[in-house]
Amino acid sequence: MKNLSYQQVIDLLGNHHIILVDVQTKQDYQIAHISRSINIPLEEIAHKINEIIIDKNTPIIVCCQKGIRSLVAADILTQKGYQNVYNLKDGFE
Repeated sequence: MKNLSYQQVIDLLGNHHIILVDVQTKQDYQIAHISRSINIPLEEIAHKINEIIIDKNTPIIVCCQKGIRSLVAADILTQKGYQNVYNLKDGFE
């Protein structure tokens, strides 16, 4: 897992093969999120990620408002065998 700044994430989103996963609660996601992100709350990521992202080589950027939940989610994805996991280190607040 590699930590990225907000600007690095925005720059990488030009690559349409990267998936941006926002791990906020559904309520928080409705209030604020980065466009092009998909919402998979942290509590659901361990059992839903395999249904949504099948190829474990797919580049995934994990984010949340402050960067705390995304760090936990990035660790979960790495443990599940995903190879290209990135974390938005300071969130997007």
